[in-house]
Amino acid sequence: MDINFAQQPEEALRYFQAKGLAAQYSHLDNTAADHTRDFMVAKMMDLDLLSDVKQAVDDALTHGIAFDDFKKHLTEVLQEKGWWGQQDMVDPLTGETRTVQLGSPRRLKTIFDVNLSTSYAAGAWAKIADNSSHSPYLMYNAIDDSRTRPLHRSWDNKILRWNDTWWNTHYPPNGWRCRCSVIQLNDADLKDMGRAPDSSPEVTTKKWLNPRTGSEENIPVGIDPGWAYNVGQNYLQQFAQQFAEKAAVAPADLGAAVFLQAGDEAFAALDQQFGNWVDETLARGQSARSFALAGVLAPTDVEFMAGLGIAPINAGIVVEDRLLVGAKADRHTAKGDALSSDDWKNLPAALAAPEVVLWDAYNKTMLYLFPASDRKGKLAVEVNRKEKKQGVVNLAKSGYKVKAQDVEAHIKNGDYTVVRGKLDK
Repeated sequence: MDINFAQQPEEALRYFQAKGLAAQYSHLDNTAADHTRDFMVAKMMDLDLLSDVKQAVDDALTHGIAFDDFKKHLTEVLQEKGWWGQQDMVDPLTGETRTVQLGSPRRLKTIFDVNLSTSYAAGAWAKIADNSSHSPYLMYNAIDDSRTRPLHRSWDNKILRWNDTWWNTHYPPNGWRCRCSVIQLNDADLKDMGRAPDSSPEVTTKKWLNPRTGSEENIPVGIDPGWAYNVGQNYLQQFAQQFAEKAAVAPADLGAAVFLQAGDEAFAALDQQFGNWVDETLARGQSARSFALAGVLAPTDVEFMAGLGIAPINAGIVVEDRLLVGAKADRHTAKGDALSSDDWKNLPAALAAPEVVLWDAYNKTMLYLFPASDRKGKLAVEVNRKEKKQGVVNLAKSGYKVKAQDVEAHIKNGDYTVVRGKLDK
């Protein structure tokens, strides 16, 4: 599947329209996450004016407006409002007054190109994530002409898995006016091409000093400063964060239904965000009393608990870092071996499609079971309601390995009630 960044209007629009507005003096003053979250134009400090420009970009995405029409409309607006040509402006960082370039045809071209290319790329990544189980490979696609950067040309036709870490920094666009894209492939495509996935390239970096902030960064060679990130991943992470915040306060039945309707994009975002949190927690090596959303109760679970008179307040299932690196991590329990770090990392997928969900009447917890990777027994995660600073949450209490016959015995004895699913012996 050719991921042409000019053919993803719905996903591109969703990404762009979700942006807020933020004043910015220089593009070097903000991080990649800032640019993913907010619409900004360097030297444009008036939010009303920013809103006008954002609407013009929105119209271009929605209606396929060409640059010449975009330029004609905005030139009139910006000139009328005095944001045009060279003017004196105070640098908020240094307090110095400098002559700077405001509106110009060249600046309008930059605004048009950057926002459309990043929006299409973010929208394409959402499609890539959705189709990754069927088409798990991406091929770098550089336009081979005199304007193409030599290193970008050297990456042309390189095939890697979609979740290879190389794409964290090299998913296009990879600089100002970069026209590169990707093509998503499956196993049949590779067979027809007589190709196999390439080895993940070694990334060579160079030190770059941000002249605005004074911070030093290691930038991959061939990528412009400020572009060494995956705009699609950033978008999905922020999508997950926004959903987590809503799930934490929304009524349980509403939160469960909304997540179910959100589909693959919401899950991909949640899975990626939780995986990053696990990696950060393990790298830190000690608890910081941090929490992360790992999943959401299904509507069936919410209804079952409501029938018992213990309806949850919200639908989010939260994990505390102490289960990974605290006293409860990597130990043996009376119930079985604790989950490994890899097991925790796969938790969103397990919670989204558990083999069976049980109600433990004695402990008053929901018990989610899913097959162990070694096919020996099951993995179980207990979830109970607990009062925390942020309110009552559905907290993952523990995780452990358990034998299927032991679970079956508890069901027969009436200790466990099957809420949904079926225990696979």
